[in-house]
Amino acid sequence: MVWPAVALFLLVVVLLTLARRSGSADRRLQLLRCLLPSWRFFETVEGAPLLGYRVLDDQDQAGPWQRAIPPRDRGAWRAIWNPQGNLRLAEAAIVEQLLDELAAKGPIEVEEAEALPSYRLTQRVVLVSAAAQLPVGTRYQLRLATYTPGADPAEEELWISGIYVA
Repeated sequence: MVWPAVALFLLVVVLLTLARRSGSADRRLQLLRCLLPSWRFFETVEGAPLLGYRVLDDQDQAGPWQRAIPPRDRGAWRAIWNPQGNLRLAEAAIVEQLLDELAAKGPIEVEEAEALPSYRLTQRVVLVSAAAQLPVGTRYQLRLATYTPGADPAEEELWISGIYVA
């Protein structure tokens, strides 16, 4: 029962693709398009938000930037059970919300940005995800950047915070 349904689905997809390329105006095929999902998800590639942090020592020497949200693990099992991946998606959504709020407000002072709830949530994301590298009393900085594949440079720095104490 499953194989005939899959075969019918693929046949409809092929017919719709051919009709679109040939410019055919068959109304029945056009109506079928509303029942099938689009495989063209994005018109353009935009930068993905990156949240980073670095640790400062007692002499104010800054270490290298580290990613606060690690890349997602890939695998077939991850499509079914992936609580860590869901957490990372939620953390990325918090960072995107902060970037949207900063872009909407335009140029603002650091103190005004630190008062935003999304900024405090972003700071908390760093403290939770990097708890091993940021024990109590450690001084650190945050960085917001965007990563665009194929761009030169690939990372564009958007925001660097002041110095905080964990």
